[in-house]
Parts: sequence; structure tokens; C-alpha cells
Amino acid sequence: MGRASGECYVELVDKVAAEEAKRFDKQEMNNRYIEGDQDTPYNFVVRLRGIPFSATNNDVKEFFSGLEVADVVIDKELGGRPSGEAFVRFASKQHAEMALERNRNNMGSRYGKINIR
Repeated sequence: MGRASGECYVELVDKVAAEEAKRFDKQEMNNRYIEGDQDTPYNFVVRLRGIPFSATNNDVKEFFSGLEVADVVIDKELGGRPSGEAFVRFASKQHAEMALERNRNNMGSRYGKINIR
């Protein structure tokens, strides 16, 4: 297992929470500099659940072959173990919507559940 990158993906419940979270941009937490990158309508992210714990970024990209994947973030639990979920950003809204057509397709021995963010 690799080292933690220091990056995280945060989903907030509403715009008020998002505005509050902006306070932490360019601040320090536990001697680490925080830089926030706010989600915009141009970040076409889907949440992929139920993937194998051994899945890699390349496995996720292969699952979505034929679609333009811009980024993959595989979620990890507190101890660093993969959670079986990933966040996948696509290059366009069209590709994110097309990704939904792969809902419940198998990845290895498990099937992925896909929700658009």
C-alpha cells in the first residue's frame, strides 16, 4: 500500500456548509497547508460504489473504457484500507451521464453502483 497523498475529497451537505468550509482555504491544520479546490458545474463527478477493495485507478479507468476519464480518487478508510468506493471525474457532462449506463456492471467479482454527483 502506498503513502497517503494528503489529498481528500469532501462532499458538503449544502451551500452554507460550503461557504463555511472556504474559511479553511490557504490555512494550516496540524502543521499542514490546506488548499481548497471548489467543485464547479464543470467538474463532472460520479460516485462509484461496490468496487473490489483491490481496484486501482487503472481498473476504474478500464471500467469506463470509451469514456474520457479526467481523474479517479479511490476512497480509503481511516486506517488506509480501500473503502470500495471511488470518485470519478469525466471530461464532459455527456461522458458523466454515459457512465450511468454502466450502473451495476461487474468489476471483477463485484458490481459497481454509480451515482452522479
